[in-house]
Amino acid sequence: MEGKKETRERVLSVYSRYGLAVAAVLAAVLVRWALNPLLGAKIPYLTIYPAMMVVAVTLGSGPALATTLLGVLLAELFFVEPVVSLTLTTSLGVRALILVLASLYVGRVGERLRAARARAETEAAASRQADMALRKTHDELETRVRERTTKLTTEIEERKRAEEALQESEKELRHLSSQLLVVQERERRKIAQDLHDDIWQILNTVTFDMDGFLSQQVTDNPVAARQSAQRIISNIRNAIERIRTMQGDLWPPLLDDIGILATINWYCREFEKNHTGISIEKQIGVTEEDVPVNVKIVVYRVMQGALENVAHHSGASRALISLRKKEETIEFSINDNGGGFDIERILFRTRPWIGFGLVGMRERIEHSGGTFDVRSGDGKGTTIRASWPLADTGKESPDRSPIRKVSEGPEEQFRMVTEAISDWVYAFRVAPEEKYIWEWITPGFTMVTGYPNDADLAEIVHPEDRHVIEERFRYIRALQPHVSEYRIVTKNGEICWVRDSINPAADPLHPGTIRVIGAAQNITERKRAEAALRESEERFRVAITGSPVTVYQHDRELRFTWVYNPPRGFSAEGLLGRKIDEVHPPEEAAYLTRIKRQVMESGVGMRGETWLTVNGERRFVDFSIEPLRDGSGQISGVTCATVDITEHKRVDEALRESEERFRGAVETYPYGFGIYDGQRRYLFANPWTQQVAGLPLDRMVGRTDEEIFGPEVAQVLVPHLRRAYETGKMQSFEWAMPQESGGRVAIVNYVPLLDPAGKVRRVIKTIQDITAQKKAEEALKKAHDELEVRVQERTSELSETVELLRAENTERKRLEDALRESEKQVRFFASECLTAQEAERKRIAGELHDSIAASLTAIKFRIEKAADEIKQGTGKPESLRDLISKVVQVVEETRRIMSDLRPAILDDLGITAALSWYCREFQKTYSYICVEKEIAISEGEVPDSLKTQIFRISQEAMNNIAKHSKATLVNLSIHKVEGRIELTIQDNGQGFNLHSAAKGRGLSTMRERAQLSGASYMIESSEGKGTVIRAFWPLDETG
Repeated sequence: MEGKKETRERVLSVYSRYGLAVAAVLAAVLVRWALNPLLGAKIPYLTIYPAMMVVAVTLGSGPALATTLLGVLLAELFFVEPVVSLTLTTSLGVRALILVLASLYVGRVGERLRAARARAETEAAASRQADMALRKTHDELETRVRERTTKLTTEIEERKRAEEALQESEKELRHLSSQLLVVQERERRKIAQDLHDDIWQILNTVTFDMDGFLSQQVTDNPVAARQSAQRIISNIRNAIERIRTMQGDLWPPLLDDIGILATINWYCREFEKNHTGISIEKQIGVTEEDVPVNVKIVVYRVMQGALENVAHHSGASRALISLRKKEETIEFSINDNGGGFDIERILFRTRPWIGFGLVGMRERIEHSGGTFDVRSGDGKGTTIRASWPLADTGKESPDRSPIRKVSEGPEEQFRMVTEAISDWVYAFRVAPEEKYIWEWITPGFTMVTGYPNDADLAEIVHPEDRHVIEERFRYIRALQPHVSEYRIVTKNGEICWVRDSINPAADPLHPGTIRVIGAAQNITERKRAEAALRESEERFRVAITGSPVTVYQHDRELRFTWVYNPPRGFSAEGLLGRKIDEVHPPEEAAYLTRIKRQVMESGVGMRGETWLTVNGERRFVDFSIEPLRDGSGQISGVTCATVDITEHKRVDEALRESEERFRGAVETYPYGFGIYDGQRRYLFANPWTQQVAGLPLDRMVGRTDEEIFGPEVAQVLVPHLRRAYETGKMQSFEWAMPQESGGRVAIVNYVPLLDPAGKVRRVIKTIQDITAQKKAEEALKKAHDELEVRVQERTSELSETVELLRAENTERKRLEDALRESEKQVRFFASECLTAQEAERKRIAGELHDSIAASLTAIKFRIEKAADEIKQGTGKPESLRDLISKVVQVVEETRRIMSDLRPAILDDLGITAALSWYCREFQKTYSYICVEKEIAISEGEVPDSLKTQIFRISQEAMNNIAKHSKATLVNLSIHKVEGRIELTIQDNGQGFNLHSAAKGRGLSTMRERAQLSGASYMIESSEGKGTVIRAFWPLDETG
């Protein structure tokens, strides 16, 4: 049914399209048949049939139809009518035959046209599909770009928020650091002022009164002498009391003597005496041993600051202080019933905890490993809470404390060091019954293993390494030092390698007992590195073994220093120590020497191929040369790898020759096919080629393209054919075929076949009809070009957007990293400031107590005793004269402490005089260091806001020189250059590594002081070359 339907549709299509042609043929035949009886002459036939042919050709029946009709006409004119007298029936049969032949050819033409239309539709469908594919690709590209843009935008927004948070955090920390410096300078100035106003003035009065007392004794005025003695004693008592008060403010003596609990009770009593309207309740739920050493001073300072807030800001009448232990946490809180305050209003949203001195409390607590919280509201009082987890504070074990409490000196330094590193030191005794008695162990044990200090070592050692512990006992019993390495299993299940070194000795205090001092080091990372190195070496060995690759190294003199897998005929031992020119011929050695020295000089590797002589045989090798660097990064030689590729090279050449011989056969295509001889004449042509030429094979053989196609076609084809003969290479081009062929387009290939002498013997011609592809390509190209323009425009816009977003993302990431590093430095500086402040307070308190207070107490007792003896008539005034020198010494000591805190000359005469004075004092103290100063700036050119910072930076730098540099010459210069103040301090000492000492020697303090005051700070140093410190303050910003 489907076949009949298709046939019916084809017939209808043919007759609908070519009905006019058929009608024209029928009309011509009918006219001829009707006139036949009337006109017997031949003339009408010659007029009717040409007219019919013209109509048929015009209406599209084609050259073949015209040829057929012409044959019928000739038959009627010269054969049928002259020979036989046709009857009417015979005449009608001939005419019917003509009609059938015409109809059949018209149907054949219709089929061809229908096929052409089908091809056109197929090409159009292919074009539409290509267009749809291109559009889909464009949509996918735009979707991916849009998703990427959205992702980048989101990342940038997140980084922007993080950057803003970091900026606020850095701003807060810098404000904190600045405030700490201000507070530190204010405290120094206050202490110096108190020493001047109280102690120094009192001592001067004491000196004056003692002179008067002695003169009154000499003049026998006992009443006046007693009054003078009473004034002297009273002044000395006031000075001692004032010193005790200052000492208690700086560092509470009870904290070191009897602990934090007694200090809290003492401070609360003193506070209630000074603030009679405020009562304090205390809830103490800890023992002295429960509170870690580093937490005690923080608790005291927080209590001190919080009670000051209660007294001056809250308006409270009662305060509650609580210190207790809850589970594994130390909790401290202060609550008052005052008016409170609005945290959102008083404490800035973007910079929390700044206000009412809370910044210092928070930093102290967090620096000691605790957490800080404050809660308050208008009319609701204020509560300040702090807590410290005992696992993080290094709490001492009451039965085996790793570090005993010390206040200063080498033991304190040892404690700080052991708490900061992951290695640990320990001591234990082995009794005669081989029982362990632990003495102490440092916190590094807990840091590494996670177990408490009293954990049994034998239980946490890896089961496979317990024999190492047993072997160690044999060395202990033999009193021999021993070093062992073993694994331990930490509390979280990780495997950790330890290098344990013990030094046993007989305990003189316990006969029969062995005392062992040991040190353990965490070597896990080293073991991992060694394992990785072994694995890498094994992979290299497995990869290189059995391969043709030879690997070797040269030193800078191009001597063989290491050879692996040497080439055939050589041995590694025979090559080691020899130079290139001892192994290769001169020409090859010169070439290899040149390229290897080029690699060492440029530091850039090289790869290539060359011929080398190996054991007298020429071999083609592929070589690779890379620079060899030592531990410091300097080039110490080259590493080379070579592979013999001689056989591979020969195979490549054979394949290339084979490809040339068979290229003609491989590149032909089976549509149109023809073969030319050496004279460009056809030897063979397939039917498709014959159809294009319109000639059969026998009429094409022996003829050229000029003879077959004519001059118009030949001038297109022949030049390419000639070029194929001349060059011996395939010629391919696109050919627009004649209009008689339907305007088709083809690809023509001329493939020459060469004889062994390389001469062209034959040329193969292939023709591929690409009309459909060409139309599809044109349509697709047009659509593609239009879409490509749109894609390029859109892609360009999106690419610019993506690049901008990526650049912004990169810049924000860089800023974020910089801000994090800055925040880290500022936090470190703030921590150092707090630590330095506490250390300075403790030092000043100690000096006041040990020097001034002790001296004044002794003077007071001497004066009281002398006054009693004089009153009884047994004493002499001359016994008190030597006290004047004692008092003068106390005055000088007070003046020294005042100068150390803040030189009065800085406030009285300015920075230039202060620097000159400090250089003189430094020269007196360190006589082996020569100080050269150059002050090329006037006092008025230095802003007041910079004077203190310049002096402190100079002071810290000079102290570093005295402590660390071992210098003999120091140059200090300050001058004004190009609108800025430049401070330079240079020494000729031993210098140091900037990277390893970046956070030591007070460098961060100097840097932060400079940056917080608006300066640019630089330091230059290297080992053995001294140190240079420079700071620049632009006057347009600071002035």
